[in-house]
Amino acid sequence: MARAVETILEIDGREIKDFISLKLSQGIYAHHEFRLECFAEALGKDMHSVFNESADLMGASIKVQVTSVQEQSSLSFSGVITEVAVGSENGHPGMIVISGASPTILLDQGPQRRSWIRESVKSMVKDVLKQYYADWLTYTIKPVSDDTIYYEVQYNETAWQFITRLAGQYGEWLYYDGQKLVIGTPKDPAINLTYGIQLSRFVQRVELRSGKLQVKAHNYVKNEKFESLIENIANHTGHVDVGAKVLAKGEELFGAVTKDWYSQNVKDKEKLDEVMNNKVAIQHSDIVQMTGYSDLPGLRPAGVIHVNREEAASDYRIISLVHYLDGTGNYRNEFMAIPASVKKAPAKPVKAPWCAGQTAIVVDNYDKANLGRVQVRFHWMGEKEVSPFLRMVTPYTGNGNGLYMKPEIGAEVMVNFEEGNATRPYITGVMNNGSATTLHEKEGNDIKAIQTRNGIKIIMNDGNGSLSIADKNGNKLELDGEGVIRIDAKKVLELKCGESMIALNKDGTINISGQVVEIDTKGEMRVISDDAISIRSAEKVAVVGAMITLN
Repeated sequence: MARAVETILEIDGREIKDFISLKLSQGIYAHHEFRLECFAEALGKDMHSVFNESADLMGASIKVQVTSVQEQSSLSFSGVITEVAVGSENGHPGMIVISGASPTILLDQGPQRRSWIRESVKSMVKDVLKQYYADWLTYTIKPVSDDTIYYEVQYNETAWQFITRLAGQYGEWLYYDGQKLVIGTPKDPAINLTYGIQLSRFVQRVELRSGKLQVKAHNYVKNEKFESLIENIANHTGHVDVGAKVLAKGEELFGAVTKDWYSQNVKDKEKLDEVMNNKVAIQHSDIVQMTGYSDLPGLRPAGVIHVNREEAASDYRIISLVHYLDGTGNYRNEFMAIPASVKKAPAKPVKAPWCAGQTAIVVDNYDKANLGRVQVRFHWMGEKEVSPFLRMVTPYTGNGNGLYMKPEIGAEVMVNFEEGNATRPYITGVMNNGSATTLHEKEGNDIKAIQTRNGIKIIMNDGNGSLSIADKNGNKLELDGEGVIRIDAKKVLELKCGESMIALNKDGTINISGQVVEIDTKGEMRVISDDAISIRSAEKVAVVGAMITLN
């Protein structure tokens, strides 16, 4: 079945009155693609000229307006030309095939890296889109989800890949409506399709899928583990009637519970339940599908159709369709739709790109949460981009115990990622570079040392067996490995225990104090002075000896 329509076709503002055929494929979460066949005369040129000037067509705009006057239904599409082929067919020397896509193709120009902390889907998508040509690609971004995402990364993804992955996680409706990119549930009224009039083919399909899902997750800040069990899937999807019955049958037939681990950041069990409810709603949104043939050009992706049949009437939302138009003005389309009652778009799961270990620079090391974390800036980040505070792998740590040593601001650290997930970084160590060289590199690898920013150091020498501890002023304790211990203080060396103290001062004064001071020697004891010796007591002085000589 085909309908006679009025068509306006323009390339860079020039109307193309004669063409052989036009095919336009549209769908949610996809670039729209078109293929126009015409003869060179339609462009006012011969075949040779068209090919030589094909570069002028590259990137040119194409506009299509197809209208059914009787139904007041129209297709409107703006795209960009990306390919031109010139050849001959059936003896005609000037056949041209012009192909292209929706302007969303501009979002696939190349992979990038960027990050956001505590932003919403809406703000991140707008941030990505603002760098692209507003004249080519306009947009309306009104997602249902208003969640604030703790940390998100576009990692080696094109803008289109990132946006589709991000929107797909929440089951948002993402589509190009022919004129602009849209994220959000369409509000347009349903289009009536009556079987036998505008609708020539109607096929319904239903698919059985697995049921119950159990997921666990861990929040390291709270040190809590959460568990979510998703049952009665129909309650989360929006399916009714046949769809709800099939979901119940799936839970019955696939009796075993699928167990999984959720590796993303999650705040609490309530949030995990919400995430998993969304996940099963997305996965099961298209278990009921309807395909049809129509001759009404006003159908478009994400639009709702009201299908009238003798036995029943149902509402569906279109997820893909293909328009066909020939040069004589005959139009038809083929489409696929899902029940309009479903809550989430059937976004295909897109796995986040694998993120390999890499280095970064520490920008902050004061963790107010007392979790020993530091904040870094990856080398690919802009000046205003930073990571969240990241945990560090240490040899030993615990509740108030362990090894506490954090890298300084400006230090280069090695960062790895849990399960290769770019949003789950952690620090495995600190690395030297040309601006941070070691001071203790010796042949033989004898030196093992700990040295702080301020010059405090502990040096162990496996060559001579020595150990030294020194502060920034040169005060030092040294064990020489030969049985000698040296203590060197620049001002005062003080030994103190309770009420007892010995103080050695840099001016040569030695002070010994205590409640009782006793000197006991098994051999000879000498007290020698080049100056006076004074012995003073508040009470008596007793000197006892086998012989006492006073001179």
